[in-house]
Amino acid sequence: MGLPLQAQSKPARIADDNAVVYEGTDGKTDVVVHALETGDESIIVEVGSLGAQWAFDAAGELVETWYEVTADSIVQVVRHDASGVQYPVVADPVWSGGLGVYGHFNRAETATWASYGVSGIGLAGGACAALGGLGGPIVAAVAGGSCGVVAATLIHSAGIAQTSSPKKCFYVSIVAPGPTGVWAGTYKDSRCK
Repeated sequence: MGLPLQAQSKPARIADDNAVVYEGTDGKTDVVVHALETGDESIIVEVGSLGAQWAFDAAGELVETWYEVTADSIVQVVRHDASGVQYPVVADPVWSGGLGVYGHFNRAETATWASYGVSGIGLAGGACAALGGLGGPIVAAVAGGSCGVVAATLIHSAGIAQTSSPKKCFYVSIVAPGPTGVWAGTYKDSRCK
């Protein structure tokens, strides 16, 4: 097991809780290594990421925020009491865990996906059914239904992001083959432009 390339060129530092921190060279990614005592001979691999902190007020203005790391938690602190901050304040950094493929769509791409609506679901299902038809009618039905479910998930999440205030973007997470392994949701951070 090795470190991501972004964390290989700088020397590590020891955090207050004795974790080893490799600061990323890209300014976005740090790798933290903890020694875990499991009481047996098992190996525990923790994989996940926490996106850059962000917070917006009701006017869509950025609000000062930062992370504080303790021995067993990461807390996002939001300076919501600063002058001019309008309530409500929204802070919801992107967190992901596990292995998979993640795609984050920007504002223009989100608007395009949202515009597909019900016709987009039908087109995706129909296209997959046509390709699946090469394998016979059962394969065509399964392929069409699966693509329709995935398209509906993506279009629905894009629509939620498009109608949110302030505007958000949507993401897709593919963690397993098939429609049950595809998740979508909304986010708002520096990638949502």
